[in-house]
Amino acid sequence: MNNMSLFKVHITTNIVTFFIILACHNGNLVTSERILTSPRVTAWGKWGKWEYCPAGYYVNGMQLHSESHRGTFLDDRGLTGIRLFCNAYGQNTQNYKIYSQVDTVGSWGRTYFCEGLMTGFQLRSEAFQSIIIDDTAGNNLRMYCDQSQSHNKEGDGTSFGTWTAKQLCSPREAICGISTQIDNRDRTGLNNVMMKCCDIPHPVKSCVPTTTWKLVNSCDAMRLNSTDEGTDKDKSCNYTRKIGISYADDISSPTKQLNEKMGFGISSTSSMFHSKFLNHSISGKGQELKPKNDYRHWQFSPSYVWELQTSAKTSISVKKGSKILLYQLHGTCGVYQVWGTKLKAVKHFLNQDGTEQISEKFIDFTNDDADYIYE
Repeated sequence: MNNMSLFKVHITTNIVTFFIILACHNGNLVTSERILTSPRVTAWGKWGKWEYCPAGYYVNGMQLHSESHRGTFLDDRGLTGIRLFCNAYGQNTQNYKIYSQVDTVGSWGRTYFCEGLMTGFQLRSEAFQSIIIDDTAGNNLRMYCDQSQSHNKEGDGTSFGTWTAKQLCSPREAICGISTQIDNRDRTGLNNVMMKCCDIPHPVKSCVPTTTWKLVNSCDAMRLNSTDEGTDKDKSCNYTRKIGISYADDISSPTKQLNEKMGFGISSTSSMFHSKFLNHSISGKGQELKPKNDYRHWQFSPSYVWELQTSAKTSISVKKGSKILLYQLHGTCGVYQVWGTKLKAVKHFLNQDGTEQISEKFIDFTNDDADYIYE
């Protein structure tokens, strides 16, 4: 194709495509789909089909298809395709890949992954050069991670052109779909990219609450004698009392960091966590308040139970000839846990005939750091 015809095709395609995509983009802006679109430096080629991550999956990695610089007098295409990796929240694999379309020229480069999720991008693009200078259009891509405007992974595309403006999802959203504009006819490769942002549901919305009595202290004075503690003294056992919401003990640091970055920290759980456990409590309404009906205990919990966890050193005093197993009301829901103010003290003691007897007693901690004596 001669330079003049190439110039005409470029200009015509640029104008027509620009207005079609702009109308589509503006249309998407007023819907709930939240489409991010690369700034229109060039607009040659045709748009490929949209591809999406499976429901509940989000992009956390990318791989670029590009042609390296071929030399001064040869045609360069630069970036020729984008592959995205989809994963469930908090995972990092290469099992599910999406891409809109890929030019036949070029090869796949390295894979890049966010520590959490992809929440934006930035396209490096070269403007129209002239009728006698080679055009490359899109050349490289930056992947922005975890709602940060500075944390990014830069791909291994080519260096022609300049970086366009960042395109970022809203808080608690991540990339979940892609469509690319590829120019095969005039050999400029990828010109533009659109990516869809999807809402990330709060982890509490889908978690299933469980409630147990968790052993927090064992204080044994069954065999206490005068040489141990003195005849007039009880045995005192110390432990750390916790009340409130925190991450579950077995949750990894990367998961905690991801939750914080995406806006799902402990402070965001309070009202939802309360509702989760309260609904379970109501399901036991009308039953006697017995240990087997653990969920009902949450109904009577003070407001500070549903706030950030606090802890304090506490002690329990036990009479000679007895042993106390102290259990605390404990709930889990997904990556979070909550400690209630309810305690259950199980007392083991010996009768005069030497047989062992067991009794139970419920205790309600207040917000004060008071010690407890089992009578």
